[in-house]
Amino acid sequence: MKYAIGQIVEFTRLGQGKYQKAQILERKIDNPKRFIDTPNAKGNFDYLIEIQNNGRSEQVFCQEFELK
Repeated sequence: MKYAIGQIVEFTRLGQGKYQKAQILERKIDNPKRFIDTPNAKGNFDYLIEIQNNGRSEQVFCQEFELK
């Protein structure tokens, strides 16, 4: 995994082509079960990121190819 927890990255939503700044919150490689498990959801994604959007923060699961 080339991104670290706390790192600021650019994320693009598939189909929109618009990049947004985001921060890495979790990586699946750091979890012994190899998936991200949060109180609200769990999934087999590479990262859990947080996006600041119009004064609101949003947590999103994503794959590494969606980041730069």
